[in-house]
Amino acid sequence: MFLNKFSYIEFEKDEYKKWILNSFGLNNINLFVGDNASGKSRTLKYIYQLSRILLSNRFALNSGKYDVEFYDPIESKTYYFKISFKDGSIENEELYMDNTLLLSRKLDGSGSIYNDVIDKDIEFKLPPNELISTRRDELQYPFLEKLFNWASNVRHFRFSKEEEKNRLYLIDSNRTLTSGFNHNNIANQSIEVFRNGKGLFKEKFVNNVINDFNSIGYNINDINVGVLHGIMIDSPIANKLVGLRVFEIDRNAITDQSEMSDGMFRALSLIIHYNYYQLTNNSLTVLVDDIGEGLDYNRSTNLIKLLIEKSVKSNIQLIMSSNDKFVLNNTDLKYWQIVNRKANNVSIYNYNNCKEKFDEFRFLGLNNFDFYISDFFNEGFEK
Repeated sequence: MFLNKFSYIEFEKDEYKKWILNSFGLNNINLFVGDNASGKSRTLKYIYQLSRILLSNRFALNSGKYDVEFYDPIESKTYYFKISFKDGSIENEELYMDNTLLLSRKLDGSGSIYNDVIDKDIEFKLPPNELISTRRDELQYPFLEKLFNWASNVRHFRFSKEEEKNRLYLIDSNRTLTSGFNHNNIANQSIEVFRNGKGLFKEKFVNNVINDFNSIGYNINDINVGVLHGIMIDSPIANKLVGLRVFEIDRNAITDQSEMSDGMFRALSLIIHYNYYQLTNNSLTVLVDDIGEGLDYNRSTNLIKLLIEKSVKSNIQLIMSSNDKFVLNNTDLKYWQIVNRKANNVSIYNYNNCKEKFDEFRFLGLNNFDFYISDFFNEGFEK
């Protein structure tokens, strides 16, 4: 499934904390553009937050209201999911498939859900902080599996952060390479995805990663998971502490993940995920905040070009954010999502809801960055 439309409201009745992200449509490829503090990163965070909600049985968030539309290209079905919560309790939870109501839940935890096996709605009553949407049963509730599959295949990359790069991995000697990875263990996912990709697809996967990494401007001939020579362990541990390592040809030496720049590691991590999901032919939603941060112009441009090409050819929805001039000038306007915030109210302008202004600008012969800084999307020729 792909995310088709999205809106979110937080602390709706509190004038000081309120945040309104008005409904907007998404494409297969998206670049969120906007000033600092306009809400780009926050929008990506809320999309990622929804995926974590759908993977957790117990609710822990304070206030919020999601209104989301998913599209399943295999079945040509549209799913509408709504959930609102306050003070850690779920106020409302609904799921529609096209015009058919599949589940509905009230503030007191009572509601009904369609059972596919018996072909009728059944009633339930849950604790106020427990979701019905996270229930898993492929026979009775196959539509909930679709929500789970979308949520478990959302990845959030932040080019300006380095948490994942600084977290290593303990190899369990009793665990095989292809035993699957923990969807909730986000900190170590690049290492896990690489190990599983290599276990399943052998040298084909490794070579694909190497070729893609070299295509954006690096020069390596090997990548593996191994003990990092740049880190000393004072006390012995039972399992091996490992991380990602590449062999750089021009250095004639191994560079492990603790020695990589943030931009280099994040680019490598993205390429590992893309190749794994392409070979498994599974859908993936990739959120990339501050795309290209920490990379030079050529590598940043090449990485974005590579990700777009791969997304077009696979079941991957790419959602990026940036206000970098080089990134904006090298990303087609048809992928833009312009974030415009007035106080605590955020609106998104894109080619679908602002087609006339986007088309008008194309005739001016200016670069994309001028479209952003001139406020043309808002004023058009009138200004």
